[in-house]
Amino acid sequence: MQVRTILLWIIIAGLLGGVVVISRQSTVKAHTQEQDSWRSLPIDAARVVALVRTVEGLDDQRVERAGEGETGWIVYWGGDGHRQSWAGDERRARAGIRNLATQRIAISEDDAIADLSGTIRVIDADGKQTDIAFGSTPAGGYIPIRVDERDNEGIVQSRWFGRVESELKDAMITTGFLPWRSEKLFAVTPSQVEEVSLQAGASTVTLSREIGGWMISKPFQARASDSTADNLVGSLLELSALSFVERVDKAIQDGFETPIATVSVQADSEAAVLVIGGQADMDGEVFFAQISTNSGSSVIQIKGKDLSSLTPTPEAYISKVPSDTSPSDISRISITGKDGRTRFEAVRKAGDWIVDGAIATPQYVQALTRLVDVTCTKPATGIRVSSKNDDDDSSGAVHLFNQSNTEIDMFTFSLGPTDDGLRLVLSKDLSDVDRVNWYCTSDEAVGTGAWLTAAASRRSN
Repeated sequence: MQVRTILLWIIIAGLLGGVVVISRQSTVKAHTQEQDSWRSLPIDAARVVALVRTVEGLDDQRVERAGEGETGWIVYWGGDGHRQSWAGDERRARAGIRNLATQRIAISEDDAIADLSGTIRVIDADGKQTDIAFGSTPAGGYIPIRVDERDNEGIVQSRWFGRVESELKDAMITTGFLPWRSEKLFAVTPSQVEEVSLQAGASTVTLSREIGGWMISKPFQARASDSTADNLVGSLLELSALSFVERVDKAIQDGFETPIATVSVQADSEAAVLVIGGQADMDGEVFFAQISTNSGSSVIQIKGKDLSSLTPTPEAYISKVPSDTSPSDISRISITGKDGRTRFEAVRKAGDWIVDGAIATPQYVQALTRLVDVTCTKPATGIRVSSKNDDDDSSGAVHLFNQSNTEIDMFTFSLGPTDDGLRLVLSKDLSDVDRVNWYCTSDEAVGTGAWLTAAASRRSN
Protein backbone atom coordinates (compact mmCIF):
# COMPACT_ATOMS: atom_id res chain seq x y z
CA MET A 1 0.00 0.00 0.00
CA GLN A 2 2.73 2.45 0.88
CA VAL A 3 4.76 1.44 -2.20
CA ARG A 4 1.78 2.09 -4.46
CA THR A 5 1.22 5.49 -2.85
CA ILE A 6 4.87 6.46 -3.33
CA LEU A 7 4.80 5.41 -6.99
CA LEU A 8 1.65 7.42 -7.50
CA TRP A 9 3.24 10.55 -6.06
CA ILE A 10 6.30 10.07 -8.29
CA ILE A 11 4.12 9.93 -11.37
CA ILE A 12 2.19 13.05 -10.36
CA ALA A 13 5.43 14.96 -9.64
CA GLY A 14 6.80 13.98 -13.05
CA LEU A 15 3.67 15.19 -14.78
CA LEU A 16 3.78 18.51 -12.90
CA GLY A 17 7.45 18.99 -13.74
CA GLY A 18 6.71 18.46 -17.42
CA VAL A 19 3.93 21.03 -17.28
CA VAL A 20 6.31 23.58 -15.69
CA VAL A 21 8.97 22.98 -18.36
CA ILE A 22 6.41 23.25 -21.17
CA SER A 23 4.98 26.42 -19.58
CA ARG A 24 8.43 28.05 -19.30
CA GLN A 25 9.26 27.14 -22.89
CA SER A 26 5.93 28.60 -24.05
CA THR A 27 6.58 31.80 -22.13
CA VAL A 28 10.04 32.22 -23.63
CA LYS A 29 8.68 31.53 -27.10
CA ALA A 30 5.82 34.01 -26.63
CA HIS A 31 8.24 36.66 -25.33
CA THR A 32 10.50 36.12 -28.33
CA GLN A 33 7.56 36.39 -30.71
CA GLU A 34 6.43 39.61 -28.98
CA GLN A 35 9.90 41.11 -29.43
CA ASP A 36 9.98 40.11 -33.08
CA SER A 37 6.53 41.69 -33.76
CA TRP A 38 7.64 45.24 -33.03
CA ARG A 39 9.99 47.45 -35.00
CA SER A 40 10.75 51.10 -35.72
CA LEU A 41 10.96 53.07 -38.95
CA PRO A 42 14.30 52.95 -40.83
CA ILE A 43 14.92 56.65 -40.10
CA ASP A 44 17.94 58.31 -38.52
CA ALA A 45 16.58 61.61 -37.20
CA ALA A 46 20.00 63.26 -37.43
CA ARG A 47 20.27 62.50 -41.16
CA VAL A 48 16.79 63.57 -42.26
CA VAL A 49 16.93 66.47 -44.74
CA ALA A 50 13.31 66.69 -45.88
CA LEU A 51 9.76 65.49 -45.27
CA VAL A 52 6.83 65.72 -47.69
CA ARG A 53 3.16 65.36 -46.75
CA THR A 54 0.82 64.25 -49.53
CA VAL A 55 -2.95 64.20 -49.01
CA GLU A 56 -5.40 63.77 -51.89
CA GLY A 57 -7.29 66.98 -52.58
CA LEU A 58 -4.86 69.17 -50.58
CA ASP A 59 -1.70 71.02 -51.48
CA ASP A 60 1.51 69.23 -50.57
CA GLN A 61 3.41 70.41 -47.52
CA ARG A 62 7.17 70.12 -47.30
CA VAL A 63 9.77 70.83 -44.64
CA GLU A 64 13.46 70.69 -45.45
CA ARG A 65 16.82 71.83 -44.16
CA ALA A 66 17.74 75.42 -45.00
CA GLY A 67 20.92 74.23 -46.76
CA GLU A 68 23.72 71.71 -46.69
CA GLY A 69 25.19 71.56 -43.21
CA GLU A 70 22.51 73.96 -41.87
CA THR A 71 20.54 73.28 -38.71
CA GLY A 72 17.60 75.50 -39.69
CA TRP A 73 14.46 74.34 -41.48
CA ILE A 74 12.10 75.83 -44.08
CA VAL A 75 8.41 74.97 -44.39
CA TYR A 76 6.70 75.11 -47.82
CA TRP A 77 2.95 75.11 -48.43
CA GLY A 78 0.22 76.47 -50.71
CA GLY A 79 -0.72 75.85 -54.33
CA ASP A 80 1.17 76.67 -57.48
CA GLY A 81 -0.69 79.97 -57.75
CA HIS A 82 0.59 81.20 -54.41
CA ARG A 83 3.31 78.94 -53.09
CA GLN A 84 4.57 80.14 -49.70
CA SER A 85 7.59 79.28 -47.59
CA TRP A 86 8.81 80.33 -44.19
CA ALA A 87 11.51 79.52 -41.68
CA GLY A 88 10.66 76.62 -39.41
CA ASP A 89 11.08 76.61 -35.67
CA GLU A 90 14.13 74.39 -35.22
CA ARG A 91 12.97 73.03 -31.87
CA ARG A 92 9.56 71.98 -33.24
CA ALA A 93 11.03 70.47 -36.40
CA ARG A 94 13.57 68.41 -34.47
CA ALA A 95 10.92 67.21 -32.02
CA GLY A 96 8.53 66.21 -34.84
CA ILE A 97 11.19 64.26 -36.72
CA ARG A 98 12.39 62.59 -33.55
CA ASN A 99 8.81 61.58 -32.72
CA LEU A 100 8.49 59.94 -36.13
CA ALA A 101 11.87 58.17 -35.97
CA THR A 102 11.27 56.68 -32.51
CA GLN A 103 7.74 55.36 -33.09
CA ARG A 104 7.16 51.75 -31.95
CA ILE A 105 5.35 49.92 -34.75
CA ALA A 106 3.45 46.66 -34.36
CA ILE A 107 4.12 44.41 -37.35
CA SER A 108 0.93 43.45 -39.18
CA GLU A 109 0.26 40.57 -41.53
CA ASP A 110 -2.47 42.60 -43.19
CA ASP A 111 -1.10 43.74 -46.55
CA ALA A 112 -3.79 46.23 -47.48
CA ILE A 113 -4.97 49.69 -46.35
CA ALA A 114 -8.65 50.14 -47.12
CA ASP A 115 -8.80 53.95 -46.98
CA LEU A 116 -5.61 55.98 -47.43
CA SER A 117 -5.59 59.25 -45.48
CA GLY A 118 -2.18 60.47 -46.62
CA THR A 119 1.52 59.72 -47.02
CA ILE A 120 4.67 61.07 -45.41
CA ARG A 121 7.89 60.77 -47.41
CA VAL A 122 11.12 61.01 -45.41
CA ILE A 123 14.34 61.80 -47.30
CA ASP A 124 17.76 61.34 -45.75
CA ALA A 125 21.14 62.88 -46.57
CA ASP A 126 21.97 60.05 -49.01
CA GLY A 127 18.77 60.56 -50.97
CA LYS A 128 17.13 57.40 -49.61
CA GLN A 129 13.39 57.66 -49.12
CA THR A 130 10.96 56.11 -46.71
CA ASP A 131 7.25 56.39 -47.53
CA ILE A 132 4.76 55.93 -44.70
CA ALA A 133 1.20 55.56 -45.98
CA PHE A 134 -1.43 56.01 -43.24
CA GLY A 135 -4.86 54.46 -43.15
CA SER A 136 -7.85 56.50 -42.05
CA THR A 137 -9.75 54.19 -39.69
CA PRO A 138 -8.24 53.63 -36.24
CA ALA A 139 -8.89 50.53 -34.14
CA GLY A 140 -8.02 50.30 -30.49
CA GLY A 141 -6.04 53.54 -30.69
CA TYR A 142 -3.89 52.28 -33.58
CA ILE A 143 -3.89 53.10 -37.28
CA PRO A 144 -2.64 50.81 -40.09
CA ILE A 145 0.42 51.91 -42.10
CA ARG A 146 2.37 50.71 -45.11
CA VAL A 147 6.11 51.38 -45.22
CA ASP A 148 8.05 51.48 -48.50
CA GLU A 149 11.82 51.67 -48.16
CA ARG A 150 13.31 53.13 -51.36
CA ASP A 151 16.86 53.64 -52.56
CA ASN A 152 18.17 56.99 -53.80
CA GLU A 153 16.76 56.16 -57.26
CA GLY A 154 13.26 55.86 -55.81
CA ILE A 155 13.05 52.10 -56.35
CA VAL A 156 11.24 50.18 -53.60
CA GLN A 157 13.65 47.85 -51.81
CA SER A 158 11.34 46.66 -49.08
CA ARG A 159 7.65 46.91 -48.19
CA TRP A 160 6.07 45.98 -44.89
CA PHE A 161 2.91 46.72 -42.92
CA GLY A 162 2.19 47.60 -39.35
CA ARG A 163 0.07 49.52 -36.90
CA VAL A 164 1.07 52.70 -35.12
CA GLU A 165 -0.58 54.88 -32.50
CA SER A 166 -3.21 57.06 -34.17
CA GLU A 167 -1.69 60.21 -32.57
CA LEU A 168 1.15 59.98 -35.11
CA LYS A 169 -1.32 60.13 -38.00
CA ASP A 170 -3.08 63.09 -36.36
CA ALA A 171 0.23 64.96 -36.00
CA MET A 172 1.71 64.18 -39.41
CA ILE A 173 -1.31 63.95 -41.71
CA THR A 174 -4.22 65.79 -40.10
CA THR A 175 -2.21 68.66 -38.60
CA GLY A 176 0.79 68.58 -40.94
CA PHE A 177 3.91 70.71 -40.85
CA LEU A 178 2.34 74.18 -40.64
CA PRO A 179 2.63 74.34 -36.82
CA TRP A 180 6.39 73.91 -37.30
CA ARG A 181 6.67 77.46 -38.69
CA SER A 182 8.43 80.10 -36.60
CA GLU A 183 6.39 83.14 -35.57
CA LYS A 184 9.49 85.38 -35.55
CA LEU A 185 9.64 87.73 -38.52
CA PHE A 186 13.32 88.70 -38.31
CA ALA A 187 15.52 85.81 -37.21
CA VAL A 188 18.66 87.86 -36.49
CA THR A 189 20.29 89.44 -33.45
CA PRO A 190 20.38 93.24 -32.88
CA SER A 191 24.14 93.39 -33.43
CA GLN A 192 23.73 91.81 -36.89
CA VAL A 193 21.40 94.51 -38.20
CA GLU A 194 23.23 96.85 -40.59
CA GLU A 195 20.42 98.88 -42.09
CA VAL A 196 16.73 99.62 -41.45
CA SER A 197 14.31 101.44 -43.76
CA LEU A 198 10.76 102.57 -43.06
CA GLN A 199 8.31 104.09 -45.52
CA ALA A 200 4.72 105.24 -45.09
CA GLY A 201 3.12 107.51 -47.62
CA ALA A 202 5.52 110.34 -48.51
CA SER A 203 7.63 109.82 -45.38
CA THR A 204 10.70 107.62 -45.54
CA VAL A 205 13.86 107.11 -43.53
CA THR A 206 16.87 104.82 -43.78
CA LEU A 207 19.21 104.20 -40.85
CA SER A 208 22.65 102.68 -41.42
CA ARG A 209 25.05 101.34 -38.82
CA GLU A 210 28.49 102.89 -39.24
CA ILE A 211 31.71 102.38 -37.29
CA GLY A 212 30.96 105.36 -35.06
CA GLY A 213 27.27 104.52 -34.57
CA TRP A 214 23.98 104.95 -36.40
CA MET A 215 23.54 107.42 -39.25
CA ILE A 216 20.52 108.60 -41.20
CA SER A 217 21.44 107.94 -44.84
CA LYS A 218 18.08 108.81 -46.44
CA PRO A 219 16.40 111.21 -47.17
CA PHE A 220 19.48 113.12 -46.00
CA GLN A 221 22.64 112.38 -44.10
CA ALA A 222 22.70 113.14 -40.40
CA ARG A 223 23.91 111.66 -37.15
CA ALA A 224 21.23 109.45 -35.62
CA SER A 225 20.53 108.88 -31.97
CA ASP A 226 22.10 105.52 -31.15
CA SER A 227 19.59 104.80 -28.39
CA THR A 228 16.60 105.64 -30.62
CA ALA A 229 17.97 103.51 -33.48
CA ASP A 230 18.68 100.62 -31.13
CA ASN A 231 15.13 100.87 -29.75
CA LEU A 232 13.77 100.73 -33.29
CA VAL A 233 15.81 97.61 -34.07
CA GLY A 234 14.64 96.02 -30.82
CA SER A 235 10.99 96.73 -31.66
CA LEU A 236 11.40 95.24 -35.15
CA LEU A 237 13.05 92.06 -33.90
CA GLU A 238 10.21 91.55 -31.42
CA LEU A 239 7.58 91.52 -34.18
CA SER A 240 5.86 88.17 -34.62
CA ALA A 241 3.11 86.68 -36.74
CA LEU A 242 -0.27 86.54 -35.05
CA SER A 243 -1.22 83.88 -37.60
CA PHE A 244 -0.31 82.69 -41.08
CA VAL A 245 -2.72 83.16 -43.98
CA GLU A 246 -2.96 79.86 -45.82
CA ARG A 247 -4.91 81.12 -48.84
CA VAL A 248 -4.45 84.61 -50.24
CA ASP A 249 -7.39 86.07 -52.14
CA LYS A 250 -7.38 89.07 -54.49
CA ALA A 251 -8.53 91.54 -51.83
CA ILE A 252 -5.58 90.67 -49.61
CA GLN A 253 -3.15 90.82 -52.52
CA ASP A 254 -4.51 94.21 -53.65
CA GLY A 255 -3.72 95.58 -50.20
CA PHE A 256 -0.03 94.97 -50.82
CA GLU A 257 -0.13 96.95 -54.08
CA THR A 258 -0.91 100.13 -52.11
CA PRO A 259 0.62 99.33 -48.71
CA ILE A 260 0.14 101.28 -45.52
CA ALA A 261 3.84 100.94 -44.75
CA THR A 262 6.97 99.05 -45.79
CA VAL A 263 9.80 97.99 -43.48
CA SER A 264 13.17 96.66 -44.69
CA VAL A 265 15.89 95.10 -42.55
CA GLN A 266 19.39 94.27 -43.78
CA ALA A 267 21.50 92.07 -41.51
CA ASP A 268 24.81 90.59 -42.68
CA SER A 269 23.81 88.59 -45.77
CA GLU A 270 20.17 88.40 -44.71
CA ALA A 271 17.54 90.75 -46.13
CA ALA A 272 13.89 91.00 -45.08
CA VAL A 273 11.00 93.17 -46.29
CA LEU A 274 7.72 93.54 -44.41
CA VAL A 275 4.83 95.07 -46.37
CA ILE A 276 1.80 96.15 -44.32
CA GLY A 277 -1.42 95.79 -46.30
CA GLY A 278 -5.06 96.27 -45.43
CA GLN A 279 -7.01 95.67 -42.25
CA ALA A 280 -7.78 92.09 -41.29
CA ASP A 281 -10.60 93.01 -38.90
CA MET A 282 -13.30 95.65 -38.57
CA ASP A 283 -11.65 97.33 -35.58
CA GLY A 284 -8.32 97.93 -37.28
CA GLU A 285 -6.46 96.02 -34.59
CA VAL A 286 -5.07 93.37 -36.97
CA PHE A 287 -3.49 93.87 -40.39
CA PHE A 288 -2.46 91.65 -43.26
CA ALA A 289 1.26 91.73 -43.98
CA GLN A 290 3.61 90.07 -46.43
CA ILE A 291 7.06 89.15 -45.15
CA SER A 292 9.84 88.20 -47.57
CA THR A 293 13.25 86.94 -46.48
CA ASN A 294 16.02 84.69 -47.77
CA SER A 295 13.95 81.79 -46.41
CA GLY A 296 10.93 82.64 -48.54
CA SER A 297 7.75 84.69 -48.52
CA SER A 298 4.59 84.39 -46.47
CA VAL A 299 1.37 86.27 -45.82
CA ILE A 300 0.58 86.77 -42.15
CA GLN A 301 -1.65 88.66 -39.78
CA ILE A 302 0.03 91.08 -37.39
CA LYS A 303 -1.20 93.16 -34.47
CA GLY A 304 -1.56 96.85 -35.19
CA LYS A 305 -0.28 97.85 -31.77
CA ASP A 306 3.03 96.11 -32.51
CA LEU A 307 3.52 98.61 -35.36
CA SER A 308 2.57 101.73 -33.41
CA SER A 309 6.13 102.46 -32.25
CA LEU A 310 7.49 102.46 -35.81
CA THR A 311 7.70 105.89 -37.45
CA PRO A 312 9.21 106.85 -40.83
CA THR A 313 9.68 110.49 -39.78
CA PRO A 314 13.41 111.31 -39.99
CA GLU A 315 13.24 113.88 -37.16
CA ALA A 316 12.44 111.07 -34.74
CA TYR A 317 15.91 109.56 -35.24
CA ILE A 318 18.18 112.61 -35.50
CA SER A 319 20.58 112.84 -32.59
CA LYS A 320 19.51 115.51 -30.13
CA VAL A 321 23.18 116.39 -29.64
CA PRO A 322 23.88 118.77 -32.54
CA SER A 323 27.44 117.64 -33.30
CA ASP A 324 28.96 114.17 -33.19
CA THR A 325 32.40 115.74 -32.82
CA SER A 326 34.40 114.78 -29.75
CA PRO A 327 35.24 117.89 -27.65
CA SER A 328 38.89 116.81 -27.54
CA ASP A 329 39.05 116.95 -31.36
CA ILE A 330 38.26 120.67 -31.48
CA SER A 331 41.40 122.79 -31.89
CA ARG A 332 39.94 125.96 -33.36
CA ILE A 333 36.62 127.78 -33.09
CA SER A 334 35.63 130.54 -35.46
CA ILE A 335 32.51 132.72 -35.17
CA THR A 336 31.35 134.57 -38.27
CA GLY A 337 28.73 137.24 -38.65
CA LYS A 338 25.69 137.13 -40.87
CA ASP A 339 27.84 138.48 -43.69
CA GLY A 340 30.22 135.51 -43.39
CA ARG A 341 33.16 137.56 -42.13
CA THR A 342 35.11 136.30 -39.11
CA ARG A 343 34.29 138.18 -35.92
CA PHE A 344 35.94 135.98 -33.31
CA GLU A 345 38.50 133.19 -33.28
CA ALA A 346 40.05 131.00 -30.61
CA VAL A 347 42.84 128.44 -31.03
CA ARG A 348 43.74 125.70 -28.56
CA LYS A 349 47.45 125.16 -28.00
CA ALA A 350 48.99 122.87 -25.37
CA GLY A 351 45.64 122.74 -23.59
CA ASP A 352 45.17 126.53 -23.45
CA TRP A 353 42.79 128.64 -25.49
CA ILE A 354 44.45 131.50 -27.33
CA VAL A 355 42.33 134.56 -28.20
CA ASP A 356 43.72 137.60 -30.03
CA GLY A 357 47.25 136.20 -29.66
CA ALA A 358 47.11 135.82 -25.86
CA ILE A 359 45.97 133.15 -23.41
CA ALA A 360 42.23 133.48 -23.04
CA THR A 361 40.78 135.13 -19.97
CA PRO A 362 38.76 132.97 -17.53
CA GLN A 363 35.59 134.53 -18.99
CA TYR A 364 36.54 133.44 -22.50
CA VAL A 365 37.53 129.98 -21.30
CA GLN A 366 34.16 129.60 -19.58
CA ALA A 367 32.31 130.78 -22.70
CA LEU A 368 34.26 128.47 -25.03
CA THR A 369 33.86 125.46 -22.73
CA ARG A 370 30.13 126.08 -22.52
CA LEU A 371 29.89 126.42 -26.31
CA VAL A 372 31.63 123.07 -26.81
CA ASP A 373 29.31 121.42 -24.27
CA VAL A 374 26.16 122.81 -25.92
CA THR A 375 27.19 121.71 -29.41
CA CYS A 376 28.94 118.40 -28.68
CA THR A 377 27.55 116.89 -25.47
CA LYS A 378 24.22 118.43 -24.39
CA PRO A 379 20.97 117.16 -25.96
CA ALA A 380 18.61 119.75 -27.42
CA THR A 381 15.06 120.20 -26.19
CA GLY A 382 13.55 119.69 -29.64
CA ILE A 383 14.37 119.05 -33.31
CA ARG A 384 12.67 120.10 -36.54
CA VAL A 385 13.61 119.64 -40.18
CA SER A 386 12.76 122.62 -42.37
CA SER A 387 13.34 123.77 -45.93
CA LYS A 388 16.45 125.70 -46.80
CA ASN A 389 14.15 128.10 -48.63
CA ASP A 390 12.59 129.20 -45.35
CA ASP A 391 13.59 132.65 -44.09
CA ASP A 392 17.03 132.60 -42.47
CA ASP A 393 16.94 134.67 -39.29
CA SER A 394 20.34 133.51 -38.02
CA SER A 395 22.75 135.96 -36.41
CA GLY A 396 25.87 134.20 -37.62
CA ALA A 397 27.66 130.87 -37.67
CA VAL A 398 30.06 128.90 -35.50
CA HIS A 399 32.76 126.77 -37.18
CA LEU A 400 34.63 123.90 -35.51
CA PHE A 401 38.09 122.81 -36.73
CA ASN A 402 40.43 119.95 -35.85
CA GLN A 403 44.21 119.94 -35.40
CA SER A 404 44.72 119.72 -39.16
CA ASN A 405 42.74 122.94 -39.48
CA THR A 406 39.98 121.05 -41.29
CA GLU A 407 36.42 122.17 -40.62
CA ILE A 408 34.62 119.27 -38.96
CA ASP A 409 31.28 120.96 -38.22
CA MET A 410 29.39 124.21 -38.73
CA PHE A 411 26.12 125.63 -37.38
CA THR A 412 24.24 128.85 -37.94
CA PHE A 413 22.70 130.20 -34.74
CA SER A 414 20.02 132.54 -33.53
CA LEU A 415 18.64 133.54 -30.14
CA GLY A 416 14.93 134.19 -30.00
CA PRO A 417 11.99 134.44 -27.62
CA THR A 418 9.53 131.68 -26.69
CA ASP A 419 6.49 131.57 -24.44
CA ASP A 420 8.76 130.41 -21.62
CA GLY A 421 11.74 132.69 -22.25
CA LEU A 422 14.65 132.52 -24.69
CA ARG A 423 16.03 129.66 -26.75
CA LEU A 424 19.12 129.05 -28.83
CA VAL A 425 18.53 127.60 -32.30
CA LEU A 426 21.45 125.76 -33.94
CA SER A 427 20.89 124.92 -37.62
CA LYS A 428 22.76 122.84 -40.18
CA ASP A 429 22.10 122.08 -43.84
CA LEU A 430 21.45 118.41 -44.48
CA SER A 431 21.02 118.46 -48.24
CA ASP A 432 20.27 120.86 -51.07
CA VAL A 433 16.75 121.31 -49.74
CA ASP A 434 16.70 120.31 -46.07
CA ARG A 435 17.93 121.97 -42.91
CA VAL A 436 17.81 120.62 -39.35
CA ASN A 437 17.18 122.90 -36.38
CA TRP A 438 18.07 122.06 -32.80
CA TYR A 439 16.13 124.03 -30.18
CA CYS A 440 18.09 124.46 -26.94
CA THR A 441 16.36 126.05 -23.93
CA SER A 442 18.69 125.26 -21.00
CA ASP A 443 20.28 128.13 -19.09
CA GLU A 444 23.67 127.01 -20.42
CA ALA A 445 22.37 127.09 -24.02
CA VAL A 446 20.71 130.48 -23.64
CA GLY A 447 23.90 131.90 -22.13
CA THR A 448 25.88 130.46 -25.06
CA GLY A 449 23.39 131.99 -27.50
CA ALA A 450 23.80 135.42 -25.95
CA TRP A 451 27.61 135.15 -26.11
CA LEU A 452 27.55 133.94 -29.74
CA THR A 453 25.25 136.80 -30.74
CA ALA A 454 27.54 139.33 -29.09
CA ALA A 455 30.65 137.74 -30.65
CA ALA A 456 29.10 137.76 -34.12
CA SER A 457 28.32 141.45 -33.71
CA ARG A 458 31.95 142.45 -33.05
CA ARG A 459 33.66 144.63 -35.56
CA SER A 460 35.66 142.67 -38.08
CA ASN A 461 39.32 143.45 -38.58
